[in-house]
Amino acid sequence: MSSLKEEELISILPKDGPTVEEAKKYLEKYSKDFIVIKMGGSVLSDNNLFNNLIKDIVVLKRLELSIFLIHAVGSNIRVDTYDW
Repeated sequence: MSSLKEEELISILPKDGPTVEEAKKYLEKYSKDFIVIKMGGSVLSDNNLFNNLIKDIVVLKRLELSIFLIHAVGSNIRVDTYDW
């Protein structure tokens, strides 16, 4: 379980986000898991999307959650074969 106190949770959680009670429930359930965030290329080309992603990551890190951020390149994936 997270070591965060209720006052800290109140200061971390977005005003339009979950209640402290709801956040505690999820922190208890997922505090030992990894949160995987798949980020598409469009996030990097849209400042608004990128800023929202960064804000969300900051909240998750302040909640002491572990995050994997994966950049999905979609159709840009290229497989090369080499004839050694």
